[in-house]
Amino acid sequence: MKFSKVILKCLAALLCAVSLASCSGNGLLSPSVPNLNKQLALTARITTDGSSFTADFARSNIGKWQVTLTEPYEVQGISFTCDQGSFSASLGDLTADVLTADFAASPPALIISAFENAVKDSAAAVSYQKETYTVQSGDCTLTFRQGSPAPIAMELPTLKVEITDFRITGEIFPEGADVVVGE
Repeated sequence: MKFSKVILKCLAALLCAVSLASCSGNGLLSPSVPNLNKQLALTARITTDGSSFTADFARSNIGKWQVTLTEPYEVQGISFTCDQGSFSASLGDLTADVLTADFAASPPALIISAFENAVKDSAAAVSYQKETYTVQSGDCTLTFRQGSPAPIAMELPTLKVEITDFRITGEIFPEGADVVVGE
């Protein structure tokens, strides 16, 4: 009698495992999209139209970014500041507002826009591969290593972005939240 209870428990456990594996394969148990709506920093190698460059991106709040070009040498040190879609550029002590519509199609502006849209998209599609998973939001695809919330690549129709360094630097508080620092 005890032996049959053990066999029934084993069969029940096996049936549950098979059911869970089946649901997971159909995407029913897929984890949610990683929450990247945070302060963050990343280094990216960007390839577009046969040329490539490297830039450091820092997000300090929703829609607020600082981008500094680091390679190639000819563009090293040029910085862009984005504040809710308004851009300015600087090099050393020189600063200029970027008012042209052409800048909206520039790689830094496209990456910032795609990232802002992707981190807010609760309907983003998640696909799983052997060692990675992707999050598809609009025409932007973010690639992650399995088990990690840090993106390793981004792909847009005209850009390929390899993310070589990614780190969360802080939290973004909801609008109107009170933050008390040292009383």
